[in-house]
This record gives sequence, C-alpha cells and structure tokens, in this order.
Amino acid sequence: MRAAEKARVQGGRLLLDIPTTLPDGMELEVEIDDGLTPELANELRRRYDRVRSGGELIDDDVVMAELEAIDAGPDE
Repeated sequence: MRAAEKARVQGGRLLLDIPTTLPDGMELEVEIDDGLTPELANELRRRYDRVRSGGELIDDDVVMAELEAIDAGPDE
C-alpha cells in the first residue's frame, strides 16, 4: 500500500513535512509516482522536444484526447 504525503519544492529542493523518529543523517529512498505510464511519459517528452525545436503548438484539448487514447491502450 502506498501512503500519500504532501511535499513542496523550495529552492530546488523537495521538502517533506513528515514527523519521524528516524535518526538524523539516515538515508532513505523516496519513490515519486507521477502516475504516467512509460508510453505517456515518452509521448509528452517527444511533444515537448518538438515544440522546443520550433514545432507548432497544438490545442490542449486535442493533446489531452490523444494522450488519453495512448493511456487507454488498444484494449479499451
């Protein structure tokens, strides 16, 4: 089971406000689940790169519909 905790970014650092009794200096591995499948992440990266290189912007409704279709996969 994955617990959700709030965090904020300050000065380029991720700050978690979670009380703990762990000792100072202890290293932890924190996994951030952005909810993107690898396919969606790749498609977003590809589109971002295309826009950055001078490509035409696409209406957000069109992009969202296309990304939802990718996320749904061929079975839905």
